[in-house]
Amino acid sequence: MLDDDTLLDRALAALTTPLTRAELATALDLAPHGHEAEAVIDELLIGRRAVDVGDGRIALAAGLLDGLVSWHRLEPVEAGTRRLAFGVDGLIALDLAPDPFDVLVGDVAVEVDPPDLTDGDIDRGPSVQIPDDWAPHLRAGDLVALVLDGDRVRLRSEDEVPPRIAGASDEIAVGALASALTAAAAVAGAPLTHLRDRDRPPEDQWVLDLSEAGPLLLADHRGALRGLDRLPLREAVARVGLQVRGGVVAGPAVDRRQLETYLVGRIVFPDAPWERSREVEACGIAYGAIAGPETDTYDERATARALDQLLRSPTVADAMVRHLRLVNATVVGVAERRIRTVRRKYRQAPGPAWVHASLLLRQARAHDARRVLEGVASAIGVDGAHAEWQLALECAAHLRLVAGDLSGAIEVHRRVGADVLADRLDTWDPPPPDVGRNDRCPCGSGAKAKRCCLGSPTPLPLAGRTGLLWEKITGWALGQQILSFMSTMMLGRLTAVYGLDPCTGFDAAFDAVLLEGGGVGAVLDEVGGLLPDDEQDLAVRWRHGRHRLWHVQPSEGASPVWRDVISGERAVVAGRLDHVREVSGLPPVGAHVVAALLPGPLGHHLVGAPVAVVAADVTEVRDRIAAGPDVVALVVLVADLHRRAATGGDPGGLSDAA
Repeated sequence: MLDDDTLLDRALAALTTPLTRAELATALDLAPHGHEAEAVIDELLIGRRAVDVGDGRIALAAGLLDGLVSWHRLEPVEAGTRRLAFGVDGLIALDLAPDPFDVLVGDVAVEVDPPDLTDGDIDRGPSVQIPDDWAPHLRAGDLVALVLDGDRVRLRSEDEVPPRIAGASDEIAVGALASALTAAAAVAGAPLTHLRDRDRPPEDQWVLDLSEAGPLLLADHRGALRGLDRLPLREAVARVGLQVRGGVVAGPAVDRRQLETYLVGRIVFPDAPWERSREVEACGIAYGAIAGPETDTYDERATARALDQLLRSPTVADAMVRHLRLVNATVVGVAERRIRTVRRKYRQAPGPAWVHASLLLRQARAHDARRVLEGVASAIGVDGAHAEWQLALECAAHLRLVAGDLSGAIEVHRRVGADVLADRLDTWDPPPPDVGRNDRCPCGSGAKAKRCCLGSPTPLPLAGRTGLLWEKITGWALGQQILSFMSTMMLGRLTAVYGLDPCTGFDAAFDAVLLEGGGVGAVLDEVGGLLPDDEQDLAVRWRHGRHRLWHVQPSEGASPVWRDVISGERAVVAGRLDHVREVSGLPPVGAHVVAALLPGPLGHHLVGAPVAVVAADVTEVRDRIAAGPDVVALVVLVADLHRRAATGGDPGGLSDAA
């Protein structure tokens, strides 16, 4: 965070036109590329007050959007439901808005919902549900507009926008747009490589992502987008004779199938920087070859090129694995059969093996997946390639850990540079027994140590592995189950509404996803079969763990008793499941807290941090917990309780958990 607001104000004043980083630093009398100059630029970009134009320049977001009116024509379904999905028409305005999460509709700030891609429609884009009292007579074919109003985008009806400048025409505007798109493609577009048709001009086979190119278009071709008066961008691009889908404009020699395959690649590899479009294309073709419909695969040459990329590129393989984590069971079955065929030809190639192992995990075939990944670990060796295949090796290490091969997991983690995790696992790795070669083995077998367990660690009892079991579950959920991680991130952002710091919010959300959200069960369904029998039995009991309202009461023993306010069940806390061995920071006797306790061999274990409940809220919290809150309701409640505890119970009461 930049401490000097004066310097930030000077930077905002200097950006009357787009400037390079060096030019902005010079305008501020700072050393180009120095720490202070970079801190100013980072503050501008993170706060969305400025944007990267895409060619090394920085520009004010408000300056770029000034005068831009983004028109959108209502489809019949939009008019009927009053949910506007702007698609490409509103893409640039919403992407560049300093506050992209709300749209002003009349006097109301309406939340912008992310695109719903469940039906495969990639053109719909973000949407807003407009209130019934705003423009109540909207019909299909009517025009609405998005314009910048302060730091938010405002929705206006056609009647609220002044008419075009005299002398302007659609033909002039469309011509200007055609020139602007061609010029922007030369700077920020990506030429097709894997998807290029050799029978058509290569210079006309490009794709241009409007999310990436929007700032450049507004900075260098101001009139092109601003001149589209009462003409939606989608319709204007169609008049130019170009295709646009999913926010991507295709060059004149790109056909529909090429564009759709490229867009599949963007879905598979959504965080790919623009300069890595070659790998995006490979992801699109590889996904079609491995998981697409039989009738929609590419010819053998294109498929071979894509699979060759998959064999050699850890980036493509990692992207495929992440995406295949999210597809349905039918797609998983198809993809597993096809990748198995590929592996018969390339048995030692890590890419197909890594993808195959991820699909086996989706099918709850953890033993098979582990065997495949052990082959990957052996094939990669220690020649430096391990750094590129880090995600595959980390998955192999997780599977070793789950199966009880702690030393093997530590070895692989150290191999890929994950020393912090390896050090943490070391705390559960007991030293070999200190016995002579001819002494009786301490395992109780009666044999000499040299013929039995000499050099092997003595396994810890289950009581000593309770924290390790939780490490296995949480490590797998965070490191491998991407959906759980995504859910946690979204819920963690929700807690910011209640003033909760991001770390506390993430922890609260993660605990809720694991317990109320069924995350523990999802981990067991996937890799539970690898757990040692005693750990598996205990984890099955954890599967039903939930947050409860507890009252901490005195007892005759050294530790207080926690009583479930609703069921009356009593528990004694023996430890925490958060890598902290000693019990510390527990609530005092007499406190009411919302917390999750999971059973263990020597007592119950506290998950995360208990959340204090002020006396005035006990009855309402009891009723909400008794109702069995879902994940979102619980996260809202926990965030709210943090706020209430910090203020001593303000008069406002609890928020509406619904």
